[in-house]
Amino acid sequence: MSERDTKADTEFAQTKGVSPDPATQAALGRMARAAAHDVNNVLAQVSGFAELIQLKAKDPAKVMSFATQLLEVIDRSQALTRKLSAVGRADCRELIPLDLATLLREVINRGCSGLELISGVDTLPVPILGDGDRLRRVFDELFVNAREAGARRMTVDLVPHGLKAQVICRDDGHGLDPSERARIFEPFVSTKEVKGHGFGLPHICAILTEHLGTIRIAGEPGQGATVVVTLPLQSAQGSK
Repeated sequence: MSERDTKADTEFAQTKGVSPDPATQAALGRMARAAAHDVNNVLAQVSGFAELIQLKAKDPAKVMSFATQLLEVIDRSQALTRKLSAVGRADCRELIPLDLATLLREVINRGCSGLELISGVDTLPVPILGDGDRLRRVFDELFVNAREAGARRMTVDLVPHGLKAQVICRDDGHGLDPSERARIFEPFVSTKEVKGHGFGLPHICAILTEHLGTIRIAGEPGQGATVVVTLPLQSAQGSK
């Protein structure tokens, strides 16, 4: 990464025993208001479909259609609450030996609709301790974030970095301006052209914290973004 990119880096850091500053309190306030708004939207849809089912109780086809849409709304609300639960919380689950290179190739080969993924991942094993499902979720989320931020192409490389491994993802999206970089890891802050719930990066940070990992994001407006995920090698943590 260039010196310019290094200056533009934003790194997630975990702090403990520190009282929230005014900016953090304001971010929590925005999160609470946005969460209430999203939950109210879900409840309004659930209520609306329930009323339609009541009105069309004698029309089995209509009832089935409304019930299907109701279940879809419930699925979306459950996904939202899972992400809410994951933000800022590290699970106490066991990390097992796995090969980061194999995991990355699997995720890349699975693909991401609308985003061309170019693999620079070698076949040499890169042993780490981790939860495979949750790490796959990290990279799936990064790919979706890039696509929704306007990227059409992303290269993914895996490189050694001392006793750590770095996954470097470079995309051709719209990049980041300074105001976005300053707040990018706050819940409900989104840089996407297609706005989502804004849980993606905080959710990723929570998972990486479980794995003693970090994430850095660099980018300039109109020049795409570079995401660097760093994870300790198994040899740095000892075998389990």
